[in-house]
Amino acid sequence: MKVHPSVKTVCRRENKTKGRYRIRKVHPIAGEEKTETIYKEHGIKIKLDLNKTYFNPRLSHEREIIENKVKKGEKIGYLFAGVGPFALVIAKKNPDVEITAVELNPEAYKYLEENIDLNNFTGIIKPINEDVKKLKGYNFERVIMTMPIYSEEFLNSVLKNISNEAIIHYYSLGEEPDYYEKPMKELKKHIDNFEVLDKREVLNYAPGKKEVVIDIKIKD
Repeated sequence: MKVHPSVKTVCRRENKTKGRYRIRKVHPIAGEEKTETIYKEHGIKIKLDLNKTYFNPRLSHEREIIENKVKKGEKIGYLFAGVGPFALVIAKKNPDVEITAVELNPEAYKYLEENIDLNNFTGIIKPINEDVKKLKGYNFERVIMTMPIYSEEFLNSVLKNISNEAIIHYYSLGEEPDYYEKPMKELKKHIDNFEVLDKREVLNYAPGKKEVVIDIKIKD
């Protein structure tokens, strides 16, 4: 805090995410006793409470990769949206898209709505406080599945809500020596025909484990 006078609070974080909403709690150890903050990235503002919502600033580069893959006018399903970081970054660069941001955690959903207003993206991002498994009647052209631990559980629901030749960004946890073996098996179990457009390592998750993403295009 002496080196960086703008810092008002310093927190110690717990080692693991816990519970249904993957919260990794923090404990203030210096400065103001608060856990709500505004994080800035790629020209947008993200308001959140670290003890009520999931958020990972280390995914900043991955969000930038996705924003550059999005095409003009796409209908995008952003699942497990949390406070909305992927949607916000995409909307900043691609204001002509339609993003449906789905989040179950009521606390995260509250911040998602607030962040849409904070960044003037009303009409571009539509928030929904819902379980992904209950989605009906959508025709997404691109789907972002940012829950690597349980992603396979939601694939059947996703497949019911996409257009022909839709693109899916499938995040999962892979293990040594081939980090893509497990997620590829999951995809092949549920999808008969698809093309792999890209795959990349996203984060180190644990010894011998990494979060990876496989970008696929559904084929008839």
